[in-house]
Amino acid sequence: MNKKILIFGLVLLVVGVATASTLLFLFPYKPTQPPTAVEVNWTPQGVNDVVNANSKFAFDLYHELSKKEDGNI
Repeated sequence: MNKKILIFGLVLLVVGVATASTLLFLFPYKPTQPPTAVEVNWTPQGVNDVVNANSKFAFDLYHELSKKEDGNI
């Protein structure tokens, strides 16, 4: 009887530790306080380049999709 309780307690402990480790791995911060972006080594010109590249990609993608579709894309 005591051996069964001991085994059950150890299994419960292992499951608890595994669950706690998983939660800490998946959520290393409080969900109500997400981490802030690290803004290191950025310049206004670099941000402008990224914005322009994203815009060009979006317009090029729209242009390609509009060639193949009739009606609403």
